[in-house]
Amino acid sequence: MKKYFGIMVFAIFLVGCGDDDNGRGGIETVPPRPLSEVALEDDEEIRLFLQTHYYNYEEFNNPPADFDFNIRIEEIGEGDEDKTPLMEQVEQFSINISAEDFLIAEGEDNIPHNYYVLTAKEGAGLNPTFADSTFVRFEGSLLNGQVFDQVTTVSSFDLPSFQVPGFGSMRAFRGVGEGIQRLRAGDLIVDNPDGSFEVPGRGIGLVIFPSGLGTFNGLRSPIPQFSPLMFKLEILTTIRADHDNDGIPSFMEDIDGDGNVINDNTDGDTFGLGILPNYLDNDDDNDGIPTRDEIIIADDGTLSFPDSDGDGMPDYLDADS
Repeated sequence: MKKYFGIMVFAIFLVGCGDDDNGRGGIETVPPRPLSEVALEDDEEIRLFLQTHYYNYEEFNNPPADFDFNIRIEEIGEGDEDKTPLMEQVEQFSINISAEDFLIAEGEDNIPHNYYVLTAKEGAGLNPTFADSTFVRFEGSLLNGQVFDQVTTVSSFDLPSFQVPGFGSMRAFRGVGEGIQRLRAGDLIVDNPDGSFEVPGRGIGLVIFPSGLGTFNGLRSPIPQFSPLMFKLEILTTIRADHDNDGIPSFMEDIDGDGNVINDNTDGDTFGLGILPNYLDNDDDNDGIPTRDEIIIADDGTLSFPDSDGDGMPDYLDADS
């Protein structure tokens, strides 16, 4: 297993309801199945859903005066033959998942999992990175439309937390974290006289993903095991986070460039029950000199990374410099 299984992350946001690992509530527990087998089955189910359903794109294209900008999904039926199915409006992406991501000791590695993203309304701001903090509204449901979680005000998502391995019922949905990165956030926040706020430039979209990017074999009532999931998302704003306040934005602490900051730990430091990744460590090489003191931050915020001994390793990652 990868060494980062025991990571203690300060603010893991777990989307969904309480656990139900013992099959309570009428849900039958099924032992883990091969990732590759389930991924193929889930993708077939998702693609069939996309081919047979459409969303209210006409309202998004020409919003009526009272339009609430909520995505509504309908099945294509009699009289809807002229509707454009979701399959023709989504983008397909893929990410590799391993059995150990769900703390399954024996299993498959790097199994491709397809997920699908619909952009209903392009945001006016930035695309969140995999290490950002974002503020969103969301609705999570099964493909049959059963809603299991939603926030209509605002919720804070710390995107690195969506990458933390764990039992299916105890980890955030990787598919949500991946989908958020494909949508643009808003830019300006408008305060209303009644104390509420709006973000007119917010991005609005939908992500549909297989169980390998969700709970997989874990039970989180009312989500059955091996269930593809669908999330409607409004991306209000995003913050380029610096979790450890070391002067380096967290997304730049992805040393191996795999889009995951959880598994980057230059000095092998530990904290609590697990390792302390670079993005949570303010002394990345454990030489006693804070990272902030081994980099150069220009007045305009531009960063440079001195390499005083010329060995190709910047000082802040090099305990010998």
